[in-house]
Amino acid sequence: MMAFGGRNDDLFRAAIIESGPPTTGQYLLYDTATSNASHAAYESVIAKAGCNKTSDTLGCLRSLNFSAIYAAFEVPETAPLYTFHPTIDGLFFEESPATQLLKGKFRRIPTVQGHNDDEGSLLSLGANSSSDAYTLGYMQGTLKLFTFLMSVEWPYLNNTDDQTILTLYPNIPSDGVPYGEFANSTFPANGTQWRRLASITGDIIIISGTRLFSHIASFNHSLPVYRYRANLTYPTIPAQFGSTHGIEIPYVFNSPVLKGTNATALTAEVMSRAWISFIVHLDPNCHGVADIPKWKVYSGIPDGENFVIGVGNFSTEADTYRAEGINFINSAIIGEG
Repeated sequence: MMAFGGRNDDLFRAAIIESGPPTTGQYLLYDTATSNASHAAYESVIAKAGCNKTSDTLGCLRSLNFSAIYAAFEVPETAPLYTFHPTIDGLFFEESPATQLLKGKFRRIPTVQGHNDDEGSLLSLGANSSSDAYTLGYMQGTLKLFTFLMSVEWPYLNNTDDQTILTLYPNIPSDGVPYGEFANSTFPANGTQWRRLASITGDIIIISGTRLFSHIASFNHSLPVYRYRANLTYPTIPAQFGSTHGIEIPYVFNSPVLKGTNATALTAEVMSRAWISFIVHLDPNCHGVADIPKWKVYSGIPDGENFVIGVGNFSTEADTYRAEGINFINSAIIGEG
């Protein structure tokens, strides 16, 4: 949708966007004269593929079969695969994703877009926070490295912003991930501030930008946006992680694993049918399941309207949860753009 300034080559007529916005800051680390991360990853891949001794390394990769390519990309030796992210080249990516979004330089098409409630739990697996100092250090160190929102290269969130976010996301466990579960309990193995930290992580990396994109596409450009918020469970995912990143995927594909209870089976049936309905009709409501609330376009109410997907239940809501914190994060995105 962002490629070539949003140019329309009639390659697709709509999009389904799950768990992530186009406002990534990850391009930035690779768009500097001092960074060699993307090239290091490429060198690792061609070395593993046995293509590093040829003059046409890309041609060599293209000549390989699937097994050889898969093996080369599976575990890069000198650089992780997350180093392959958008790089501004003035052509494929004309400007930063945030700038293009704010300028309307994206493919203007109908979309289904949304996120899971507890995106940040999976993204905070390695954290163990029991103090403001650790949480702040995580935001300024690990989190910014993870998302490459590094203040020395892009003033996305500066030190003052980080302090403001700590104020907007106080250490009240019941207000953190997983939302609506475990009351005010904490998880000692992850620290007494893990729920707070996971909430901040999910909102910065995924949820804030997703809301911003929904608002801009709907209210600035009058595009049909069907936005969802999913609060799901999965048999093999610990309850501590809640409706975590990626949990919606087996529901979308109506996995047989979800046939174990009537509630999960119903949700998988509705989600898979709604996604197919959107693909065919550009409307997720032609799913044929009775007694399901209508999934309305996001712009139907001033704050935007979400279709809320639960386990065996569905509803609608105004898109206002954690408004103060998410709006503050989005103000930084807008400032960058």
